[in-house]
Amino acid sequence: DFSAYPVRYFNGEIRLVSRDLSSVGFGLPWGQTRSYSNQVTVPGEGVNGNSWFVRELPYLVQDGSGNIAVVSLINDTRWFDYSGGVYTGRYYLKEKLTHDTTNKLFLLQGAQGPVLKFFDFDASHAAAKRGQLKSYVDAGGRETTASYGGNNLVSSFVQSSGGDSNGYYYDYT
Repeated sequence: DFSAYPVRYFNGEIRLVSRDLSSVGFGLPWGQTRSYSNQVTVPGEGVNGNSWFVRELPYLVQDGSGNIAVVSLINDTRWFDYSGGVYTGRYYLKEKLTHDTTNKLFLLQGAQGPVLKFFDFDASHAAAKRGQLKSYVDAGGRETTASYGGNNLVSSFVQSSGGDSNGYYYDYT
């Protein structure tokens, strides 16, 4: 539990969550929801600076046993334990995680149909892209793809259909 300030009572952890931008255009709910904690395992991580994480840009972390964590908001990490080639969600998760070894992707299937695709941890991917979000496929089958710039940060998230495209574009200045 956290106080209203927002500090966790038993260890002094700060948990800030801020929705900076939101949109439901193009059939895709999207935005910029940041979260911060002063007690993360690797404080130098975060696409918005040290210890800042973004709900809409989740990524994967793999431990030494092959278990996978899906990281988005602070304190909301979803774990999948690996055993016998199968990933099983901890704590009764309704989402399903599978490894597409042919395409070198992890697929996170949501309970309502959407699929998040992530680069797997294969050495053929640039080290900075391993575990990063590749695309989002909504329940209707429309795919929205992430592109990465030279800094290995997301530069765009674009949905294309026929000759039309809609997207969100990122500038890190």
